[in-house]
Amino acid sequence: GLPCLPLDGDREDAETPELTLQKALLHPLAALEGYGTPSTERVSQRIIELAERLEDHGSLFAALDGVVIVHIGRGECLEAARIADRMIEVADLSRNEGQRMNALMWARIARHHLGDLHVAQQHADACIQIGTASNQAARLTTVFDPVVATLCQSSRNLWMLGDTRGCVERANRA
Repeated sequence: GLPCLPLDGDREDAETPELTLQKALLHPLAALEGYGTPSTERVSQRIIELAERLEDHGSLFAALDGVVIVHIGRGECLEAARIADRMIEVADLSRNEGQRMNALMWARIARHHLGDLHVAQQHADACIQIGTASNQAARLTTVFDPVVATLCQSSRNLWMLGDTRGCVERANRA
């Protein structure tokens, strides 16, 4: 479908269908070639460009979610943290709790791997606090439940910070 889009003329009319096609391409491409590949990153970046131009916050969040895993997979945690912070901003603009919990999960992962354990724990606490049984379906946007993943990782983080009681409590809740 992408080669059929107009290359010149009324490009603006082609951006919405292109965004739809690029989004449909992202996850199969990542599954076939890997999340950390240049082709997956290019598709994610194109989705970001189109979503920003079209002011499509849902697509922008999905693209940022796709590109953050590229950088995590490559061990580029500083860039992943920057993207996760942007994901939090987009989630706040959208007022979407599911997006916010997922963004906080990625921010926690990136900050933990950067050694910013206290900041990682702040992101974890914020994620866990807004996770409820009533919003469980909304937060399941990928293979991860961000609250369960955050409880597990937060447990390890608390252990590293010397809080064994908090560690055990989070592990039991997960």
